[in-house]
Amino acid sequence: MSNYFLTGASGAVGSAIVPLLLAEPETNIRILLRADSDDHLIRRMEALYKFWELGPESPGRTRIEAIRGDATLPRFGLDRDRYTPLCTDTHHIIHCAASVHMNKPLAEARQSAVDSTQAILALARQAAASGALRKLEFVSTVGVGGKRPGALPETWIEEPRDFHNTYEQSKAEAEVLVRSAIETEQLPVTVHRPSMVIGSSVDGRIIHFQIFYFICEFL
Repeated sequence: MSNYFLTGASGAVGSAIVPLLLAEPETNIRILLRADSDDHLIRRMEALYKFWELGPESPGRTRIEAIRGDATLPRFGLDRDRYTPLCTDTHHIIHCAASVHMNKPLAEARQSAVDSTQAILALARQAAASGALRKLEFVSTVGVGGKRPGALPETWIEEPRDFHNTYEQSKAEAEVLVRSAIETEQLPVTVHRPSMVIGSSVDGRIIHFQIFYFICEFL
């Protein structure tokens, strides 16, 4: 059995990952979602179940656990009794949560990208210490290249560079934290840098339209 902890399940990338995980029969998924109340959490999950085409009697639902929390807070805002089990039986972490608003004030952009990365790395460290962690998948962005010329290499970007917006800058700062965790603590992490996500390559499905579609409206 593999236990996954996923952030960003309501986003374009995270929502596409869940059905892939459910296709593996020995997989359980814990989903961290922001919600104002338990009722709000239920409503958010029902919307996700609808997108994933998981009806009330679908066995896939029994393998998903929704957790009300905030990825930007220490321990995701959970009390110790709720947080500790995550540290002892989480095998895989997939961190997709992000605010893709490009021009937030830098402090807000850092809260979304950097603070959430710190919280995810804290969980990864404790899961690794318990012997449970197998891998952390960290979803970054092609934007970490900023204004550097040429193609983005599949390596760490070390040269100083300017950025187009605070989203790119804060995600680049988050990558610095991840690199440190890999190199100094040997945490098992893979960094993924997607470009603009526009939907499934098979049928175009996407949970909500993003900037690509807004640009197309002007064509």
